[in-house]
Amino acid sequence: MIVRSRQMLKDKLKELRQEMKLSQKELATMIGIGPSTYGSYERGQRSPNKDTLEKIADALGCTPEYILGRTDNKELTILEGKEIPEELRKIGLEYLQVSRDVKKNGFTPEKIRQLKNSLRKMGFSIK
Repeated sequence: MIVRSRQMLKDKLKELRQEMKLSQKELATMIGIGPSTYGSYERGQRSPNKDTLEKIADALGCTPEYILGRTDNKELTILEGKEIPEELRKIGLEYLQVSRDVKKNGFTPEKIRQLKNSLRKMGFSIK
């Protein structure tokens, strides 16, 4: 992925991670990469690929576009009305509520693992 400004990317990653009160290691574990790989993003030595950037954005409660500086809108956009089937809308709203709870309460990686295990027991496919 080509990023216009690695300085901007690394600053935004660090700022958002610190807002969530996460260490580099905790965030790396949450998204399934090594701490040294994540650290290289914050040092501006490497840029995450598209899939990794999306995982980072999900974990930090924002959009990839916000991290890349393409928008000032940090919040995820929710489609309304009949654009989304009802069942998917419910799942999406539940996911957003959990994301907000994690951000608000500073869930630890252990609490997130417990949540993932609970979702797996309910039949969800969680990576």
